[in-house]
Amino acid sequence: DARARLPAGQPMTMEDYLQVYEPMGVVLRWERQNHNPDYAFDVHVIRLGNAVLATNPFELFAEYGIRMRARSRAAHTLLVQLCDDAGVYLPTRAAVSGGSYSAKPATSILGPEGGDALVEETLMAIDRLFDR
Repeated sequence: DARARLPAGQPMTMEDYLQVYEPMGVVLRWERQNHNPDYAFDVHVIRLGNAVLATNPFELFAEYGIRMRARSRAAHTLLVQLCDDAGVYLPTRAAVSGGSYSAKPATSILGPEGGDALVEETLMAIDRLFDR
């Protein structure tokens, strides 16, 4: 419908974007998951003395960062978000159940299970740096 209404080369209005953004996002996520149900991404963890920097490709809900910092063995744990890929939200269970904009399929790649895995994998990588 949007393609028929919006001729090629014609700038879209904000109303046009709002009408197509979520449905297009859902379709794109469905296509991506059908092509490959797993989403692999890089996490880099670097130790500098008693501090650790850990990267991830998401815009995290605060809960994930709090969980990682609270359980980290480092005196200072710095989380660097939006690195190396996705640039989408990583919602919590509360965000999904509350219907948050940033927990919808159009604005996320993973659900809360992915967030839990990110927390655990990041903490294991931090632990390995302190086990040496």
